[in-house]
Amino acid sequence: MSNHPKYTCSPGHTRIISTGVYLPEGRISSRELMEQLDSPQRFGLNRNWLARLTGVRERCVADDHLQPSDLAVRAARDALAHAEIKLADIDALIFAGVFRDFHEPATAHIVAHKLGENIPTAFDVSNACHSFEDALHIMDALIAAGQVKYGLIVTGETSYRMRHEAINRLQQTTDRELFMELCAGLNVGDCGAAMIVGAKKDPHVGFMGFMKESRSHYYHYSTSGPACSDHLLKVWMTPLVDEAISMGEAMFPAFMDHLGWS
Repeated sequence: MSNHPKYTCSPGHTRIISTGVYLPEGRISSRELMEQLDSPQRFGLNRNWLARLTGVRERCVADDHLQPSDLAVRAARDALAHAEIKLADIDALIFAGVFRDFHEPATAHIVAHKLGENIPTAFDVSNACHSFEDALHIMDALIAAGQVKYGLIVTGETSYRMRHEAINRLQQTTDRELFMELCAGLNVGDCGAAMIVGAKKDPHVGFMGFMKESRSHYYHYSTSGPACSDHLLKVWMTPLVDEAISMGEAMFPAFMDHLGWS
């Protein structure tokens, strides 16, 4: 597979009408996680190592009974409270996240049900960390095609599942290499987010364009599974970050040229 950059570009047709967020009240610090793992004894790492390395001092923690749809609904209500339109005006809903309530049906339908509205177009988009931006790209295209007037994009990440899996596995080992593979799963937090978008009113106000690139041969740098059998997140962080920097260094100036920006 070629490593030569291959981009797709398209103009933006939408604007943000409002955004919403839901942050659970629970918190757990990086130091507390390292204490749970007895990191100095097990892995030779002091209790401040995780916070110092990642900059993450604490993360939000949702109650274990909450589903991704619950977090998404609360964020959607926050977005609607600040919007110039009402829920009845929404004609497309995309749920975009790593976690979903079920494999089937789409979590978007559960969100719509909990919001109390039948929304004509409702489906999920799943592409790991890129799910929300991909959903935005799709919604922009639906609005440009005239199929949608107002779109609602939501996510609800119940990442405590990854964190629980990582803690359980690391409490059973003293393998420092395994700790390095699993520590990304300790950093994830729980939250809900929402964005309502509509067609631009002014061509110079809103999303100016979208540019996409994928290098699928690096898929193995971050995996959770296999095949959804568990939520254990394994990340090979150094090569993942190196590749991301390489992509950004090439892609950003190319996108600036595409937009005609200096």
